[in-house]
Parts: sequence; structure tokens; C-alpha cells
Amino acid sequence: MKEYLFPHFQEVIIADEDKEVVEKVLECIRDIAEEFGPSGIEAHINLIMASVDQLLDKAARCQIGRDSGTDSEDSANNEESDGEDMDHDEIVLGNSTDVLNAVAKALGNDFLPHFTTIAPRLVKYLSDDYGKSDKTMVIGCLSEVMASCPAAIDQYFDHFFKVLIEHSTTTDG
Repeated sequence: MKEYLFPHFQEVIIADEDKEVVEKVLECIRDIAEEFGPSGIEAHINLIMASVDQLLDKAARCQIGRDSGTDSEDSANNEESDGEDMDHDEIVLGNSTDVLNAVAKALGNDFLPHFTTIAPRLVKYLSDDYGKSDKTMVIGCLSEVMASCPAAIDQYFDHFFKVLIEHSTTTDG
């Protein structure tokens, strides 16, 4: 069953237009990692990480702007839909970081090679282009990954410590 499940999950994450569907798939992946540990995810770790990569790069279909041709009824709903999109973007990021945390916990130090490739995508969410909640989620994710994957501490602690100091001195830090 696993040989069909994770490829289907990846297809849904990348191709589905509905952020709520993507959110549920991420929750499923997180739950599988938490409940089954390494045996539930090891064979498909590359698919999982590629899917999270797509989401962190905002390259999944649900994150790409919809058709700009709108009629008057669509225009009236744009403001409401923009607010909902921002909420769903935050939830997608939160669920993506939850997946990373669950996978790191399941794999321990074996997560380090995957963390090395995904860390730069996480760090971009610490820029001024992103809101406080995004920054908080990413800092929390980095902390939890390091707690679950101690091998990451040696490699990333200096950089992570600078990030913590930098964000603790901001007006909303």
C-alpha cells in the first residue's frame, strides 16, 4: 500500500488547487511519520521531501495565483478570498513544518542530509517579506529539528544562534 500512497500524496500536493486538500494530505504524512516512525516513511522520504520542497518554494498548484480574468462577482469576493488565502498559506506552512518535525523525530540523525537541503528554503521565511507567525513557525521548526536530529546542531548552531539573536531584538521579537 505504501508504494501507492506516497506517490499519490505527492501528486495531490503538487497538482491540487485546493489548499484545504493539501493541508489534509500534509496532516496524513505527519500522522504516518508519528505513528509508524522510520518504517512508515523511509522508503518514500525523497517523495516527502520533494513535496515539502515544492510547498516551501510556493511552487505547488494551490499556491500559484489563480486566473487573473475575473468578472464583477469575482471582484467583489477578491478581498475576502485574499484573507482566506493568507490564512491557508499560513496553515500550509505550519503543516509543512509539522511534517518536517515529525520526519526529523522519526529519523533522528538520519534526517541531516534532508535537513541540509531544506534548511535554506526555511530560512528565507525569516526575511522581512514574511509575517511574524511565519518567522515563529520556522524558528520553532528549526529548534524542533535540532532537538530531534542532534547531528544538525554541530553544523547549524552558529547560524541558528545568530537568527535567534537577530529576531529577539526586533520590536515584535
